[in-house]
Amino acid sequence: MGIFSLFVIIQYTLLIGGLGSLFSRLTSETSPLLFRSTSGYLQLCPRINVEVESLQALVSNDQLKVANEDIVYHAVVAWVKADPKNRKGSFLRIAPLIRFAHCTQETLNGVVGREPLMWNPECMELLTEAQLLQNQCGNQPVPKARRIRRFQVGNQPKEYLVRVYTKCEEVHFDYAMSKKKKKEMQWNTFSFNLGAQISRNKVFLDSSGINFVSDNETRFSVNIKSKTNTTHYWTEPPLENCTFHLLNRRMYAFGGVPRMRGTSNVNSLDTENPSLWRREQPMQHSREFPYVAVLSDTAYVMGGHVEKPIIFEISQRSALRVVEKFAAGRWQECLPMPCTCENGSAVAFREKIFVVGGEERVCMSYDPSVDAWAVLCRPTCSESILTFKSGKIHPCAEPFVASYTTEWNGMILLSTTFCKDRRFNTKEELFQVYDHVHNQWNPCFDSVTQLHEGMTIMLYTTVF
Repeated sequence: MGIFSLFVIIQYTLLIGGLGSLFSRLTSETSPLLFRSTSGYLQLCPRINVEVESLQALVSNDQLKVANEDIVYHAVVAWVKADPKNRKGSFLRIAPLIRFAHCTQETLNGVVGREPLMWNPECMELLTEAQLLQNQCGNQPVPKARRIRRFQVGNQPKEYLVRVYTKCEEVHFDYAMSKKKKKEMQWNTFSFNLGAQISRNKVFLDSSGINFVSDNETRFSVNIKSKTNTTHYWTEPPLENCTFHLLNRRMYAFGGVPRMRGTSNVNSLDTENPSLWRREQPMQHSREFPYVAVLSDTAYVMGGHVEKPIIFEISQRSALRVVEKFAAGRWQECLPMPCTCENGSAVAFREKIFVVGGEERVCMSYDPSVDAWAVLCRPTCSESILTFKSGKIHPCAEPFVASYTTEWNGMILLSTTFCKDRRFNTKEELFQVYDHVHNQWNPCFDSVTQLHEGMTIMLYTTVF
């Protein structure tokens, strides 16, 4: 057809009388309101003279019917550029109403950040917030209006659960579309050979997706949707056995063992210019492999362990219950955990921090508003997996190996890897979800509890 033009008529009915006059004026100005699509670029028809207040009301409306948030973003940008002299300043008023987290990944990561209208601190915060929400690695409090998905039509972005595990020098990805009503999920798999072993503490999420560090100077960034792997330069932090976490657009390395004297136990790296690690205010308690979760731009560092020398090269490992929070460059000690948790996981969920799984098989939550912990229902035991038909536990079976958790479908999803028989190095995974309303754990994904030779190193959700 050459140039393809599509006019999408957006109609809505206001049921709240208090805004009737505003929407009646909007309706008279935009009867009908037209979005034009020409050669793939969406533009607001410049012939329509829409006042900024009317456009604000339209963009903030939950009943706006669109295929995805890309249309809203492109329409607002086109409206500003139709009269840049008078409308450029209005973009800052409308941008917070755009639900960037529901844009497609291609638009959010490849288009929005290159738009000059976005080149200001306020809009860059909106972009970072959306990227973190899409990759489930921020957990900052976001206004409800920007979290809600509009009434959408056509093909919509879907949430996917991603399981990452290693096998020799290969990294494998199992991913499946999330389903709320069905236990069974159709899983897809692909893999990359990174040429080196990848350990759990060298995998982390940032705004671009999932990253792997294989040696001192190489970082791999994987796009799940396109199944592509990109290589980046990486500067090794001055710490070993640390935990990486993204906070306010900087990558932090918490805890670990210093590689040299005088090294702080906290360092950060600018993700835009990753060439030099900066020393940060040190934690009050040094530890290796702590759990880290973020709420309201505050990092909570929990647990971990220390190696205490006994004699010569023999040392004893001691798990910690210490909790510290890091905000605005300062540390503050919090109430310690009720018990230790080794090889477990932590996740920010509903304005609280949950520590779950581990060898102790725990589930406990921390409420930062009152500085208090609550001990909750423990995850399901492994006896159903580690028993023969006779009902006896195999003598070579070991307890929990590792636990991973993520927020998924409004619940906490826990993946626990068990060593089924150490004679043959066979492992099996148990997936279960935590119902925070009824304080109980329920099994799920029966079709996924298969034997895998590899070890899980990450569990997270993403949208595309």
